Amino acid sequence: MAWDTFLSPGIPLLLSPLLLGLVWLIPDRVANARPVVMGRLVQVAALAGIGVVCLVLVLLARQSPAAVTYGLFTESQAGALASAFSVTADSLSLTVLALVSLLVALVARFSTNYLLGDARQGSFFRWLAFTAGAFMLVVVAGDLLSFALAIILTGTGLNRLLTYFRQRLPAQMVAHKKLLFSRGADACLLAATLLIGFGVGTLSFEGIAAAVGTGEAAINWQLHLAAWLIAGYAVLKTGQFPFHGWLLQVMEAPTPVSALLHAGIVYSGPLLILRTHELLLAEGAALVLVLVVGLMTVTLAALVMLTQTAIKSSLAWSTAGQLGFMLW
Repeated sequence: MAWDTFLSPGIPLLLSPLLLGLVWLIPDRVANARPVVMGRLVQVAALAGIGVVCLVLVLLARQSPAAVTYGLFTESQAGALASAFSVTADSLSLTVLALVSLLVALVARFSTNYLLGDARQGSFFRWLAFTAGAFMLVVVAGDLLSFALAIILTGTGLNRLLTYFRQRLPAQMVAHKKLLFSRGADACLLAATLLIGFGVGTLSFEGIAAAVGTGEAAINWQLHLAAWLIAGYAVLKTGQFPFHGWLLQVMEAPTPVSALLHAGIVYSGPLLILRTHELLLAEGAALVLVLVVGLMTVTLAALVMLTQTAIKSSLAWSTAGQLGFMLW
């Protein structure tokens, strides 16, 4: 592999997820014995993402493209797999990566004091690192398959965090409810990935946009169905009306976990909408569904927020409303 390949703007984007993955590999016994050190390791690994963004901006200026996608497979390999497992460096991925990196560092810093004295604090930091690293892969994913696999890993880690306090039965019930909706959304995304792979022959977001074009005539039945599945994913994953119950009840989880979910992970729905907007625009009806559901959620959240006296409840409805506004 040539030296220029290592200087590709896509390669450094994997640094922060890799560091967080290494933190997760630390055994529970060692992690729980040094929880403060674990917290600092998560903070450093997360903040590395901001440094990566600065580095990628320099590399992009050096190569002067608007966006760069780096894939594991070469173009000579046939089939949709040739466009799978790629990362993309563009304005969207870099902006969100920087925000997520800062969010994870703040959550880790807050958790150091929030869980002070807890015997399993080190284990919490392990799964925080796993979840954060997986979600960073979601942010930088350059194709639908990478996005799907990364969001499934994110949901797995998040469920471990939501059930951290095993003695809190309400939190356990909410985590189970959230898991059901999350797996339903993941199923929609995986089905859409298969349909697009067979219907278009590529899984990269750039390839999907190029294949779809802007006209209705360019859409076959697989893409029509895939667009509806992506819309369903966005509605379920963001807790939009009438599936908003879990998003509000998840406040039963530890405060750092609900902060990570409400301020970061739950926005995977709007992120996928932005990545596949060409397909949704070409299909039309599925995008209208997303707009209507988003508008209904914004209206409901704005009205209910006026009646809330608890801060956490008000923030939960605020998150639902913001997500609805983004989809709208």
